[in-house]
Amino acid sequence: MITMLLGIVAGMIGVLETLLDVVSQQGYTPTADWHAYGAIAVSALGIVISLFARRHPKTAGVLLYACGILGFIFSKWSYIPPGIVFFIAATIAVFFDMREQPS
Repeated sequence: MITMLLGIVAGMIGVLETLLDVVSQQGYTPTADWHAYGAIAVSALGIVISLFARRHPKTAGVLLYACGILGFIFSKWSYIPPGIVFFIAATIAVFFDMREQPS
């Protein structure tokens, strides 16, 4: 559950931060080119992947690691906050068993 929530939050932060950087043209993602579109697509993909984290936590964790790395490749410095949250969610999904145990 926590992996899903963190993934959704990271994806929303990634989409909003990339859109705000494009609109304000701060220099991190100065124009609406393939870097910005790639970062938005990776953030949206991270949201979708995090929805599957309850059923397939290990696979979702590995894919969330990939989303964090790809987002940093696409958007450079502006993707640090969502990338860190994606890494935290992925670490929880891969290394900790958060499934509910039947009683």
